Amino acid sequence: MAYGTPGDHPVTDIVLHGQRVYSEEIDAMIVQIAKLAGIQRLLDEFRWLPEPPQDFAHRLRALRNELKARKRRTHAG
Repeated sequence: MAYGTPGDHPVTDIVLHGQRVYSEEIDAMIVQIAKLAGIQRLLDEFRWLPEPPQDFAHRLRALRNELKARKRRTHAG
């Protein structure tokens, strides 16, 4: 991974270094997604350009919910 030290990228700042970057809600979703799918999925999924926080939270929530549902289906079957 090209990112890793504090300040390199918002994902690693949140997931690896425990820094607050966006908001408590958004940062928590980023951590949850990283646990479900890995940091690389986050790096690949989002462009990490500024966008309205509510739009970013909506996209993160949709991805997180999709990953949780997939995990439930995998464990149920």
